[in-house]
Amino acid sequence: MSTVATRWRQFKFSLTSKFVYANNEGQEISDPTVKYGIDPATWAEFAKSRQTPNWQVCQISLYF
Repeated sequence: MSTVATRWRQFKFSLTSKFVYANNEGQEISDPTVKYGIDPATWAEFAKSRQTPNWQVCQISLYF
């Protein structure tokens, strides 16, 4: 069961880094709702949760 939990966290991290915080200037961005079959309302809630100041502090602390 811990492998499943690890993969789920990795997937959420991947979504966050590729679609929420990505610097894709000049590149075409694929829509994660289409690519992964995510409900648009669920995606909007996920992306919004990753843009809160509290979450950003957690992200910064991972790198430093």
